[in-house]
Amino acid sequence: MSNSKGIFQQKDGTWGYRFVITVKGQRIDKRKTTDENGKKLLTEKQALKAKEKAIKAARKKVEDSEGIVVSQKKTVREVYEEFCENGRRDRAYQTKRKQDSLWENHLKDRYGSRNVNSISVAEINDYLAELYYKNGLSYRYTESF
Repeated sequence: MSNSKGIFQQKDGTWGYRFVITVKGQRIDKRKTTDENGKKLLTEKQALKAKEKAIKAARKKVEDSEGIVVSQKKTVREVYEEFCENGRRDRAYQTKRKQDSLWENHLKDRYGSRNVNSISVAEINDYLAELYYKNGLSYRYTESF
């Protein structure tokens, strides 16, 4: 293991990096074992340089997106309705029916009135596990969510 914070060596001898930064209230965390071109990091020095470049690129990306509103407070219902209006025009009829069925039968009552930002990934994973293990729905059906 390297003394440099966030630099690590893998079992195969290649190197990688990880970092967590906060820019303008937005948390950015990355863990990579390749450089910006997709090449493996063969030395600790390459990993350190790739990490520095990735941090600069992440900061620049957030700072350049000033005009974009990152987090609007919307409910899941509002997001779904907006998706229905704008995001699925090119979808097949059966796909739309399945999306509507998932919304009506599983998502509307539980998440419809909740703010999107208040729902964690862990909560969603727990709900899907509940559908699969407790309710006995098929893996393929729960995977389609």
